[in-house]
Amino acid sequence: MSSKSEKSLPIPEFITDVIEETDEERFWETRTPSELVILLHGIRSRGGWYEQVIDFLENSKFKVRNISCGRIGSVEFLFFLAFGVEKYYVNRLHRQIVAAMSKEGSGACSIICHSFGTYLLSKVIEANQDLVFDRIILCGSVIPQEFEWERYSNQFNEIINECGQNDTVVRLAPILSHKLGSTGRFGFRNPLIQDRFHHNTGHGDFFSRSFDLGLWARFIREGEYVRTGIQMREDTGLETLALTLIKLVAWPFKLLFRITNIPSNLISYFMKS
Repeated sequence: MSSKSEKSLPIPEFITDVIEETDEERFWETRTPSELVILLHGIRSRGGWYEQVIDFLENSKFKVRNISCGRIGSVEFLFFLAFGVEKYYVNRLHRQIVAAMSKEGSGACSIICHSFGTYLLSKVIEANQDLVFDRIILCGSVIPQEFEWERYSNQFNEIINECGQNDTVVRLAPILSHKLGSTGRFGFRNPLIQDRFHHNTGHGDFFSRSFDLGLWARFIREGEYVRTGIQMREDTGLETLALTLIKLVAWPFKLLFRITNIPSNLISYFMKS
């Protein structure tokens, strides 16, 4: 009695990417830790915190390079919110990262990003899949929680996301724009990322003298991750009330920003497809 031949279903590409050892995985297994560290600041800043971090990391025998897309002021940021024109900044940062890596003869580097710089980094990674980082440190992240890190897992080794319990700037980010998130307050909750929470820490407190920069140095060089033992903090009742009032005031502007973003979103969609 003849039996019908069973048809084997094709394995989706994203599964084969996981179960097959890739060149990138072999690279991370055989690599030496990157000695090059790049710093990237956020908006309304020229990276005033750079000097303190540079001094510490250079004393720890790292090579440090700071990159910048210039001071993004309130007007430029509103222009971004209204029209989603981040491509100029993304391309500029990509060129600077490649130039820094080329000058140091490094195949990969580590990077520390703050605030809007975290969002721009996510866009650089998304747009340049040949760009490889060793370790990434995010501070005051405004990257949306929905960002699909698993799609780009061959572009980085490890990520720590530093979260401040009192980071009100990050908490307000998604109220202003649907493109931003509050991951610098609530974490990504993603298996590829270590969310580390800090008590009584605001948006810029990671660069205060009280913050232990040794945590970053050991993570970049050795991959050491030290837990704080602090959990994510939910909004208090008063914070929830305040945020509700802000949302009521901000929703017409957010709707306007969504409408004005339609052309750039359509262009991005057809470029990806």
